[in-house]
Amino acid sequence: MDVWLDWTSLAVGIGGLIAGILGLRFAFLANQSAQLAKRAATSAEEAANSARTEAQRALTRDLSLVDIERAIASISRLKELHRRGNWEAAVPLYPDLRRTLSDIRVSIPTNLDQFRDAINDAVPQVTLMEDQVSRALHESTELENAPELSEILNGIQQDLETLQQLVLSRMSTEGIKWRT
Repeated sequence: MDVWLDWTSLAVGIGGLIAGILGLRFAFLANQSAQLAKRAATSAEEAANSARTEAQRALTRDLSLVDIERAIASISRLKELHRRGNWEAAVPLYPDLRRTLSDIRVSIPTNLDQFRDAINDAVPQVTLMEDQVSRALHESTELENAPELSEILNGIQQDLETLQQLVLSRMSTEGIKWRT
């Protein structure tokens, strides 16, 4: 009977050893799986952050292009009202144009700073136009420098159209970095 207990103890010991080795192996594999899962989660997080950043850039770019188009349309409308001498209808359009130009200014790509300078100059010019037109309407006088106002608007419009073309052409080729 003692021999039977010795063999049983030996078998239990060997079984325990095998169970311990299998447990260690399982723990090692579980640790590797956890590390792989952690790496996968980190990669997924980086991909999500990259996608979010690119989506923000695309949205900013699209909004900027819409703002540019809106400003160009406002300028075209103002020029038409100037030609007709419809100063009363023109007055409410100046503040909207000024706001749109300000929105464009803050979102211009970093490598197109010359246009930011042009927009910086355009905002006070639009304010001066609004003041002159408002004053002429208030005082019931003729606006003597109407052709000059249209020339200023033409210059602003040309800058915006050039900016629009550059943005459209460089978006796909250079990957312009938009301010976000």
